[in-house]
Amino acid sequence: MDALRFAVTPQGRFLAAGFFRKKFTYNWAGYCYFQLEPQTQTLLTHTHPIDKKAFRKAYDRHPFGYKAPWHPLRNYSFDHLLTTPRGEAFLIAEFIDQGLVSSGRRQGVNDFVLDILVLKLSPEGRLLWMSRVPKLQAAPWPESAHFSYVLLNGPDHLYFLFNDTKRNHSLRRRPGRLRLYDGRHTVPVLAELAKTDGKLEFFELGHLQEEGFFIVPRLSTTLRTGRFLLFHEKSDRGRLSYFMRVLDPEAWISVVGREKT
Repeated sequence: MDALRFAVTPQGRFLAAGFFRKKFTYNWAGYCYFQLEPQTQTLLTHTHPIDKKAFRKAYDRHPFGYKAPWHPLRNYSFDHLLTTPRGEAFLIAEFIDQGLVSSGRRQGVNDFVLDILVLKLSPEGRLLWMSRVPKLQAAPWPESAHFSYVLLNGPDHLYFLFNDTKRNHSLRRRPGRLRLYDGRHTVPVLAELAKTDGKLEFFELGHLQEEGFFIVPRLSTTLRTGRFLLFHEKSDRGRLSYFMRVLDPEAWISVVGREKT
């Protein structure tokens, strides 16, 4: 068992969740869930396997219709354990890896920061549904500084903000194809995931693209008021300028409308 996270429910119960591996293997076998009731000293435990069949079902829950290859679960970094007022829980992980890339006589190491995996659990720890936010980011450092995402936990939705390539959200995009983001044709994208059923929608932050901004997710955060505090940079003739900006996701979606990008 590794990547264990802790949380407290609104009912005052202590939660711990993480992923476990089979013996003599590097890959994850599933997730484990522990719930402690302080007053009665009752400990509830639950484990659930995650196999390829169940994992691939999550690949069909987004508007791209993208059929990605099997990503080893061991490469997912367990980032967040969130709770709801009803005692449900969300496990959120992101695929992170490095690989050697050869191009002619040149060789280098690329950072691969790919899909975001979301698991929703019942108050008893059972898997309700599994979804993923499709993301295909690969480039060497320092371009990979613009990879990853910022998470905001809203009342009814989970919001993921990250840099993507404009071509993934163009009306001319090919159905079933997800294009690589390598730092070019950048557009900041807001992914809205419904907490009830995992429905996913995307919204472009076109005003930031027009101004030439790159979001730096690893330096950005969220505020208690339910808004993003974004750290972003802008390049002008080789000179970098850094800015901070507050973004309300619900207000932005109400402006652009609920039409899918």
